[in-house]
Amino acid sequence: MTVRFFEWGQAAGGGGSSPTAPADALYGDPEQFSGTVTNVGATITFTTLTKWVHVINADSQWDLEVSFDGGANYIVIGSGGDLQENLHLASLLLRGNAAGTDYEIAAGLTA
Repeated sequence: MTVRFFEWGQAAGGGGSSPTAPADALYGDPEQFSGTVTNVGATITFTTLTKWVHVINADSQWDLEVSFDGGANYIVIGSGGDLQENLHLASLLLRGNAAGTDYEIAAGLTA
């Protein structure tokens, strides 16, 4: 079993004689989101910057589109598909190609 610094209760930057956690170390449990998005779109904002993000199209019929650059470009995720990326993001944009496209998101956060 891998033990991360934060499982020892250590904050980023360390303290005293304790080990120092790297600034990009994972912090706590992944942040999770789920819901339904329309073709108008929605912004998902994370608590802190992400280290990785996993976007799942939980819809059985419609495509889900995700943008990591503020809406300039979108990546299409087919129904039942998913996308995993190692990215440092504060937020991302989602939209469906129909009203009522279901999604799930998990993201590992940095300190």
